[in-house]
Amino acid sequence: MRAFATGLLALLAMPAVALAVAVPDVSFEGIGGGPFPPADPNIDVSATQVVEMTNGGYAVFTKAGALIQRGTLGSIFAAAGDTPCSSEADGDPIVIHDRAADRWLLSFFSISSGTGSYQCIAVSQSPDATGPYHLYQYLLSSTRLHDYPKLVVWGDSYLLATFEFAVTGTGESAVGPALFAFDRTKLLAGDGGVAVPVPVPDSLRDVVLLPAHADEAVAAPPGEPAYVLGANDLRNRLEVLRVAVAWPAGTVTVSGPQRVPVPAFDGEICTNAFLHCVPQFGTTARLDSLSDRLLWRVQYRRRPDGAPTLVASHTVDANGQGRAGVRWYQLEPSGPSLRIVQSGTFAPNGTQRFMGSAAMNATGDIALGYSVAGSQVRPGIRYTGRLASDPPGTMPQGEGVILTGGGVQTRRFDEPGFTRSARWGDYSTTVIDPVDGCTFWHVNQFLRRSDAEPQTRIAAFRLAGCAPPPGPDVTPPSDPPVIAPILTPRRPGAYWFRFPGAADPSGIEGYSIVVDHVADTVPDATIDTRRSRSRQRLGRGTWYFHVRTLDRAGNWSATARTAGPFRLR
Repeated sequence: MRAFATGLLALLAMPAVALAVAVPDVSFEGIGGGPFPPADPNIDVSATQVVEMTNGGYAVFTKAGALIQRGTLGSIFAAAGDTPCSSEADGDPIVIHDRAADRWLLSFFSISSGTGSYQCIAVSQSPDATGPYHLYQYLLSSTRLHDYPKLVVWGDSYLLATFEFAVTGTGESAVGPALFAFDRTKLLAGDGGVAVPVPVPDSLRDVVLLPAHADEAVAAPPGEPAYVLGANDLRNRLEVLRVAVAWPAGTVTVSGPQRVPVPAFDGEICTNAFLHCVPQFGTTARLDSLSDRLLWRVQYRRRPDGAPTLVASHTVDANGQGRAGVRWYQLEPSGPSLRIVQSGTFAPNGTQRFMGSAAMNATGDIALGYSVAGSQVRPGIRYTGRLASDPPGTMPQGEGVILTGGGVQTRRFDEPGFTRSARWGDYSTTVIDPVDGCTFWHVNQFLRRSDAEPQTRIAAFRLAGCAPPPGPDVTPPSDPPVIAPILTPRRPGAYWFRFPGAADPSGIEGYSIVVDHVADTVPDATIDTRRSRSRQRLGRGTWYFHVRTLDRAGNWSATARTAGPFRLR
């Protein structure tokens, strides 16, 4: 969020490339980005919910776009009392759906309290993003500012990348990238542990680093070191670190940087490096392309053949004359590092394309969502893509329009050294729907009218021909439809409980059963019986019978079926 070295018009706004891609299946208004740019919009998607975070707060939606819950960033930590994370929620938020655990992570920083740089991380206690959450507040430094934090899932760790600044009485000076690791098992269980610093080689002090996010139901191969990437435009390469963390000790091993040569690119869109470079219609004010770094997210997943692959993108000068385009990469492991499988730059005409985010679906198709602007175009949101069968290095599926913006950004920004508000977005997000493995979801910012508060738009689209591959059953089984225990004394204190069996396409593996004096008990994930009956020894008192179901795909029912009370004398 910080501004550091951080009729005819409608026709003109339309793309000059063929509109082969389908229109979005879903498109709805997200939440505002706060009173000052950039909005920092990002989303993630679970089986049933869409969660968005911006500098203006967070929101939980249904997949049809109905708002379920909304709040400020600080309200996430309201239960923690008066803390920097509740009272000084400064932004740069990130939301992640940990698919292997079916849990939500909401993260942002707090730096305005004057007592240090805090990272605030909330981990949901269930698959429901409306709460409750385990709340963690980490003091990363008492003397330095950790800006631009990006949190990802990798194996049994959560990894955080920041860019660090030294703070003095006269201002801030860049120190370089920083990395931290968190014990994922502990955070999921409610024990936050500590933020373990990860050493970064001095040779990367000018590179903004971004860890790869394991975007799958398996968080990453056990024991596989994480990939951490950065773009180095001075040498036309990607810098790659491998980071392994052994828990519970928190022992860190870092290798690299390995250098991955890529097709030549120019990261300076104009002479002002990455600020004030992207033109807008009807004004001389220009927007920030943020072309000095890889953009959110670096995605890690497996191709349909099972091979691991990574997808990344950033903004480059596409023609050497100041036209911003989206450079994208598909990479795969090669020894301890990575190699380029294919890459390309999407810049089909004179319109500027920037602030992109790329992702690959389950069939190997890749999509890009991004911002557009230009001397004849107000800032808007578009997308493109490629099928796995398309020629390498191309995005030939045409360009789709998510939204045509209604205004331009010229408003002054009240930070020293910035005469105009050049900041735009800071990041966008493209993610894959876990239900079908095909649908791409994208969020980005726009303006309804010139110099208005940044707004966001969330859209879902598919590329032609994607058929969901056969996948695991992730649907919880039903509970037994009716609980009608038959108490038949076989010997003193012993009773048989019989009930109709539950149903599931995968079949039923067994049941967890509890008989107790409590009306709302939910049995744990331990099989007590594989048949629809159970024998229990009971004494006098008032009893309740509870049963929970496990199917053969490993899914437990989320709730229990209960019968009772019944009394034994």
